[in-house]
Amino acid sequence: MKGHLFAITALAVVLILSGAASAADIYVNSTGGSDDNDGLSWAAAKATIRNATLSASSGDSIFLADGEYTGDDNRDITIDRNLSITGQSTNGTVIDCGFLGRAFYVGDVSFTLRNITVKHGT
Repeated sequence: MKGHLFAITALAVVLILSGAASAADIYVNSTGGSDDNDGLSWAAAKATIRNATLSASSGDSIFLADGEYTGDDNRDITIDRNLSITGQSTNGTVIDCGFLGRAFYVGDVSFTLRNITVKHGT
């Protein structure tokens, strides 16, 4: 009986740890990144927020380097899974929608936005 209890406990711990390890960090740099990169480090950062969100799985975190994020691939982004997006600094990380749309359309999900200035949305 003790052997079965140990096996069940060990299996539960493995399942819990594997779920926690599955969340990824994705990095974006509007000036030094490329959407051909995997985004898994600053050295391999993506260039656009849209590409980062499309690459992300539920529970992932996206980090934006300071810079101005403009253009089609940095606005009108649909958020349809649980994500967090964090800017490097509130005044330095800016999404400029150019009066052409909104920054994000958020579905029935958990979405956190930190340290980002959004301007010129409609």
